[in-house]
Amino acid sequence: MGPPGRSQRADRADPRHQRFDVEDLAGQIKAPLLYVLCDTDNLFPASAGPEAVARFKALGIDATFHELKSPHRHRAALVDWAKWAGTLAAFLSAHAAP
Repeated sequence: MGPPGRSQRADRADPRHQRFDVEDLAGQIKAPLLYVLCDTDNLFPASAGPEAVARFKALGIDATFHELKSPHRHRAALVDWAKWAGTLAAFLSAHAAP
């Protein structure tokens, strides 16, 4: 699951991406997944979130996407934690063991 706008074949051919390509192992994920991306992140753009979550779901993974609105780019989830704390609380509550 490389950067948007590039083919998967190009990502796999690029040695910078090969060591981070775990797509073949993604089907082994058993835990629910909350995928939080920021609208200003230039490393992992939020625009890639819906497609990534669809791919996770196609593998049988219970995945949820949340787009964080923040000017803090890649650090947004840490700096603006309060903006998505409610999403995290709801996700954890929905997936808590009985």
